Amino acid sequence: MSNQNLHSLVKGAFPRGIVSVKGNYTSQNTFKKFGSKEGSFKIQKEDQKAFLKLYKIQEAAMGKGEVALFWLFNYKDYSGNQMPQKLRAVHQGGANADLLIDKKDVEVKAYEKSFDQASKLGQFTGRDSDNPGTPPDELMKAKIVKLIQALFLIDNALNKKPEVMSDIRKFDIRQLTEAAGAMCDVRSALQDEKNKALRKIKLFQTLYERLDGLDAMFKEVNLKECTFFEGDKAGGEKIAALIIQRIIELVTNSKPKQGGFVANLNPKKYNSVGESMVVDYYRIEGKPNLDAIKVITKAAKNGQAGTIRKVYFQDQNLFLAFKDVFP
Repeated sequence: MSNQNLHSLVKGAFPRGIVSVKGNYTSQNTFKKFGSKEGSFKIQKEDQKAFLKLYKIQEAAMGKGEVALFWLFNYKDYSGNQMPQKLRAVHQGGANADLLIDKKDVEVKAYEKSFDQASKLGQFTGRDSDNPGTPPDELMKAKIVKLIQALFLIDNALNKKPEVMSDIRKFDIRQLTEAAGAMCDVRSALQDEKNKALRKIKLFQTLYERLDGLDAMFKEVNLKECTFFEGDKAGGEKIAALIIQRIIELVTNSKPKQGGFVANLNPKKYNSVGESMVVDYYRIEGKPNLDAIKVITKAAKNGQAGTIRKVYFQDQNLFLAFKDVFP
């Protein structure tokens, strides 16, 4: 996807000629000079019909709303068929936020959930070092995934029946706390001088070396607090929360970056033209909140027992409640 691709999608939506944006959408009356933590701005009445048409466009690598915002910020007083020469909204995509609007990163979402409910941000698994051009943060994410897999392997081997084994494809703070706790137990046992003789047995010697390797990996991804001398004092939950905090930092470093925005175009508000057509936004800044990461709340919904989580991982994607994790 590129700026030209987005222009082609805009052009294809208006076979009789691209509709010009009528309203005035400045930084002042949209993202309020990008200085506010959260807010919303309304799609003005004269632009709603065109915006709604573009909002529905969805491609394999692009969700609802991106084409509509590209049009909203680029086609003011427009005429002709060519892509506007000066673009306020520029496509990025990939590991970066979807759009760069007035030089600020904006990740575009279309969720019925609010910012205090966990919503999908993007992939957390990273990329390995096979490609020499892989960005450092992507390499770091891939190393953390290997760390988590190693923790699950220890916990599954020691504590889990086959039908309830933890898996990198779907987990939250609970499974990772149990796995980190299992690592602490094994590390403490092998480091205890009373059990020194165990290290002479090949199986335990290998395990001892592997745990040393984990400590080295923790240091490589800036998680020194999770190594033996630091982490075992903190316990499983603290280690798990620190690992998740680090993943969130790495993901949000590029999407949408510190100071960048998540813009949500709630599908409930785009069924038809009307007063409800607004863009909600929230700015990402600061360090992810450890207390929010630990939150697991039992709740009832429609008469059924349920769980509220502020952060979880599923199908290689990170889900988080932006408002709680970045208060």
